[in-house]
Amino acid sequence: MDHTSDASLFDILEECERRILVSMLEKCNWNQTEAAERFRVPLSTLNQKIKRLNIEIKEKILPSRTSHESLLLVNLDIEAFDFWFSVESGTRKRSAASV
Repeated sequence: MDHTSDASLFDILEECERRILVSMLEKCNWNQTEAAERFRVPLSTLNQKIKRLNIEIKEKILPSRTSHESLLLVNLDIEAFDFWFSVESGTRKRSAASV
């Protein structure tokens, strides 16, 4: 923390609070609800502090998927569509167990 000799205690405490809030928000991927839960404060209290300290809320960063995870999701989407289509068209196949 860079403190000038003319910084008041209030200025120093405000900067500490700002850094703590930003650090927690980063840990929570900028999810304010999760950050409030971790701080054990109401979401409205966290939002008031964010506003008072002029903290700019960043976009949530989605974790990138590996190519394997992407292929699994595509496969699941195709299977879900096939199932939906077979039910809608009345061509749903019975499993061997239900015959």
